[in-house]
Amino acid sequence: MKPTYLADSYDHVKRVLIEASSSPHWLAAMLLTVPMSKAQIDGYKTFLRVDAPRQFLSSPLPLERDHFFQALRELADNAKANILLDPCTGLKMNNRFRPKMREYLSLSEFVSLSVSSDRLLLCFDQSLSRGLEGADRAAKLAALKSKGVSGFYFKSHVSFLCASCSVENVKNWANSLFSIGIPNTRLQSNFNLGLRKSV
Repeated sequence: MKPTYLADSYDHVKRVLIEASSSPHWLAAMLLTVPMSKAQIDGYKTFLRVDAPRQFLSSPLPLERDHFFQALRELADNAKANILLDPCTGLKMNNRFRPKMREYLSLSEFVSLSVSSDRLLLCFDQSLSRGLEGADRAAKLAALKSKGVSGFYFKSHVSFLCASCSVENVKNWANSLFSIGIPNTRLQSNFNLGLRKSV
């Protein structure tokens, strides 16, 4: 995430998805490539209505990042909070993405934040091959399912991954989107929504 993009159209979609979750407590972790000022952090928190601990927003993501995600997981566990993950580019299937690794979240890092928890995870993801977006989303959803994580993509001008180890919580999230008029064709899932889906 780059601070110059704060409150853009992508953030409007994030806000809709967060509000549809019907969950009052969200922690945000922007995988920054450049530092953010206090004013930018405050604006981000206010617009998205999330809690954004400064240690996860004020500095670029470290290259050695295991401690970063461990601290985020522990904070979310203690606060019983959901997590918004806001990488600059999106979710990668593997860890082989140096030297631009700060722009991505790996699938294993994403899974590590959901294990042994029923929290919701929301991740911005435009790391998809042009013309093969549906297939790429399906591959990521299949990989998550193999790890016990249920999820769906909200397909807008870019994609947003919504997931949890609790399939019931993810179904409720999807149903909340349907209840506010989101068509089911906007969702691509790795579980049965009970509705026809398109990819």
